[in-house]
Amino acid sequence: MERYSILPHMETVFDREARRMPAPAEGREVVLVWQREARAKLWELLSLNRFEPCAPNPVRLSSETRDGYRVERMEMETEPNVRMPFYVLIPDGASPSDRRATFIVPHGHGGASERTIAPDGERDVMALSLVKRGYLVFAPDARGSGDRREFMDAGDDRKKSCSHGPLNNLAIALGYSVCGMEVWDLMRLADYALSRPDADGRLGAGGFSGGGQQTLFFAACDERVAFAEVGGWFYGFKESLLLLPHNCACNFVPNLWRFLDCGDLGALIAPRPLFIESGENDHLNGNVGRIQNVYSQVAIARNAYAALDAEKKLRHSVHEGGHEWRALDFYDFLSQSFPATI
Repeated sequence: MERYSILPHMETVFDREARRMPAPAEGREVVLVWQREARAKLWELLSLNRFEPCAPNPVRLSSETRDGYRVERMEMETEPNVRMPFYVLIPDGASPSDRRATFIVPHGHGGASERTIAPDGERDVMALSLVKRGYLVFAPDARGSGDRREFMDAGDDRKKSCSHGPLNNLAIALGYSVCGMEVWDLMRLADYALSRPDADGRLGAGGFSGGGQQTLFFAACDERVAFAEVGGWFYGFKESLLLLPHNCACNFVPNLWRFLDCGDLGALIAPRPLFIESGENDHLNGNVGRIQNVYSQVAIARNAYAALDAEKKLRHSVHEGGHEWRALDFYDFLSQSFPATI
């Protein structure tokens, strides 16, 4: 039976209407002006000005000592009556007055913060590696994930399932998006993290897959993020999302593609240090161009870094594997760009 797909038509629409606010390729002042305007547009697209701020009211739920660090389970309020659970990982020997860099590590798609801080590492190992290197690490549950899943997913594996589909349905009907909710929560977590007496005022963020996605949007929106790492989530929206529309709903933001592509989000982070890791055979790179689809987006960001005389602050590491985090060159770049203590 013949199928009557509209994907070819939507591809034509994308080609006609997408990326109305492209990052300029050169000119320091031109890039700075574009960043102000594009960041304001991104805030508008994510509806960040519509969220309702509130006092965080943090509560410590438990504490556990492990080999080399302490894990505290906490929760806080990001909007009135919206509670977010998260973990704080504190290096051994750190006192309340021992100030160090703060690092937020969002978890991946269909995951939870428990996977991020699991002793066996499971898939996301960045948080444990960072605390053992002396960073003060925060690992939150994203909305619709872990203990924040909605009722329709409450019976599934809490470490692997999520409610992003139904959550994005109700969000877009009210002018919001899951992505915007995630960014808002990370911004509020940053407020709390930076207010602690053991934080020195410097903020980093990084994650793999969906954690990389959250980090990219977070760092593009919030200039307090002084170091960003994006693993397994940096590619052209057309090839990796429009042509693969079955990907997680948290990837889709109303009207985003009409104004910005992934490389433009990276350009919004310039000149702050940005580490991008890609797998040559990552299926999320898309079926068209594969790694070339990644290189073309990195080039957009790289042009902005060059215009701001910050070429060395963007590092793109490519391994031969698939959708996986290998951290090749990452910790050397991190220690040079964003040490745990100063």
